Amino acid sequence: MTAEEIRAKTGIVQRLYTELDLEELALRAARAALVKSGRQPEEIGAVLFCSCTSTRACPSVAAWPARPPTSRCFRPTRVAR
Repeated sequence: MTAEEIRAKTGIVQRLYTELDLEELALRAARAALVKSGRQPEEIGAVLFCSCTSTRACPSVAAWPARPPTSRCFRPTRVAR
């Protein structure tokens, strides 16, 4: 895709690159969101995180708050409908 095709399809007009890890970026964003909201971490009951980007295949960054990362994958859990 060309830069123009990406802009037309997604609205993205600029990319920024960093040496920081994905986890560090997420932590900084979370801290900034808390400051901007005027809330304390204790006031947050849950955080919903969704991404197709990861530095590890398994577990995903989204699973980290619920359980510390390990060297093996977690089994998927079925959700009752």
